[in-house]
Amino acid sequence: VENLDLWVIIISDQPLIHEAGEPEVRYVANIHGDESVGRECLILFIEYLCLNYGKNDYITKLIDN
Repeated sequence: VENLDLWVIIISDQPLIHEAGEPEVRYVANIHGDESVGRECLILFIEYLCLNYGKNDYITKLIDN
């Protein structure tokens, strides 16, 4: 919309590579600029995934598969 950049974060063991059969999930936050709670929750979730990748078997499997 309005030719604005869309900022995204990709969390994957192989970012930018489509792997057939592997589910893809998109979380969207901050649809309305004054609703910051969704954005903050998503940032914390991203941080949790990144900090626990390779340390937590469930999170590692979730991201890898």
